[in-house]
Amino acid sequence: MVRAWFGVPRRLHYLLVSQRVHKPGVCPEPGIGICVEACFSDRARAYINAVPMAADIPVNNQTIGSCYYKRQVYAHGAVFQDECNTCWCYNGSVTCTEIACAASWTLEVTLHVFSGTPDPEYVIPRNTKSYDVILKAIGDTSTPLGGRLGYNGFTVRLIRGDSEASRWTVGWCTRPVVELRILAAVSAMTPSGHQHPLQAGVIDYVKESILSCKG
Repeated sequence: MVRAWFGVPRRLHYLLVSQRVHKPGVCPEPGIGICVEACFSDRARAYINAVPMAADIPVNNQTIGSCYYKRQVYAHGAVFQDECNTCWCYNGSVTCTEIACAASWTLEVTLHVFSGTPDPEYVIPRNTKSYDVILKAIGDTSTPLGGRLGYNGFTVRLIRGDSEASRWTVGWCTRPVVELRILAAVSAMTPSGHQHPLQAGVIDYVKESILSCKG
């Protein structure tokens, strides 16, 4: 973050959009943030790509438009995250920093239970409690899925970016403690493509199926 002047007599706070610094009188490339004159700690001045912080932006709801970005609506002046990048909404347009993000890690958990609909699938981001609980419970062991009508176990896929890094299956009655931990981790979550979590009756049925062979 730097303090910069932008055609106003007061100092504003800006987020850097680019690490490129331009000599006075040379404006950065268009379309990436706003060209501002920055004053750095050594009192040197240069032109940079940056966006104002939300608190510094005057908002007039009658003239300033909101932004639609990746299926979300943001108010004018909103600063938000898109993975490892910071984005800014200004009058209907979104500007984001251009940091190359490391590939994201997620777990994709499929609950194999016959219910007349496709098996529910859950997407679990890294750095969440459920992610850690499931990976720790599974370890390096994979057991075959059951072949019965009803609940047959779980498939867990470790996804890095768009690629599958690892896959495990935990079949019915093969690792009851692990099955219960996975079920507890996803039971309150909403499966992909669903509007609500699974009905309590489905979760109870799966839990009873696991407990029936635990002893």
